[in-house]
Amino acid sequence: MPPKVAPLGSRRLYLGRHGEAVGRPHLRRMLDNRPLVASVLLGFSAFTAWVIARDPGGFTIFLRDPWSAQFLGDLTISMLISWSLLAREAKRTGARIWPWVLASIPLGSIAVLVYLLVRPSEDRARAGRIAEPARG
Repeated sequence: MPPKVAPLGSRRLYLGRHGEAVGRPHLRRMLDNRPLVASVLLGFSAFTAWVIARDPGGFTIFLRDPWSAQFLGDLTISMLISWSLLAREAKRTGARIWPWVLASIPLGSIAVLVYLLVRPSEDRARAGRIAEPARG
């Protein structure tokens, strides 16, 4: 069976049987950029800690006016999209998703960024699927 092809800009991304990028190492590196994720996580976590230290009750700002409520709605939609993407990847790699979903309720994108750092790589996930004994 020929590999599935998904458009990626003007280039084509070849997907293996489990949805992983195959045949193009530079695309794998682009899709798994842990140093960038770590940098964003550290910077955003430090900023979040500073904001919480200055105003621990700041969540009430979302109840003040329509723009704040719109911002909260937008963030909620973004988290729902993140959860659906994480669930698809977790299913493919065999990771558990519920701890990350629950952690993202109080932590927001910080939990998602931590998942992106500690998630199993495609190679480890593939090796785990191969090494599992047959059930039945």
